[in-house]
Amino acid sequence: MARWLRDVATHGGSARTHGRLYDLGPYPGLRPARRCDEWVTGDLYRVSTKVLRALDRYEAGNGSGAPRFVRQRCVVRVAQFRSRSAWVYVYQQIAAPQARVRSGDYRLALRSRSQFRGEQLLLAGEPIQ
Repeated sequence: MARWLRDVATHGGSARTHGRLYDLGPYPGLRPARRCDEWVTGDLYRVSTKVLRALDRYEAGNGSGAPRFVRQRCVVRVAQFRSRSAWVYVYQQIAAPQARVRSGDYRLALRSRSQFRGEQLLLAGEPIQ
């Protein structure tokens, strides 16, 4: 999915929004913040309506039961503390407290996990240093 997104979307840089981030194994999950000092860092992409609909289907899951993620509008902070409106996918299930990524940065958490295990990671086709 990351490679496909890179091919069909325009990367707009890093952004952050209020929320709690969880390590769900092969991917992260964003949940609403419980406190005002909880932030999640991610990448901002410009996508077409067609791509957004494809992402909606993908993020909803396999179609059996409630969707895994639901798209919601939120305010994100981009470079130089400017705010803008963006879509995010919010994880709809209960996440285990021990899976919380306290830094709010999934890439940083992956790096820490790989260093601990001695793994090499590949994210969006590029090695993480």
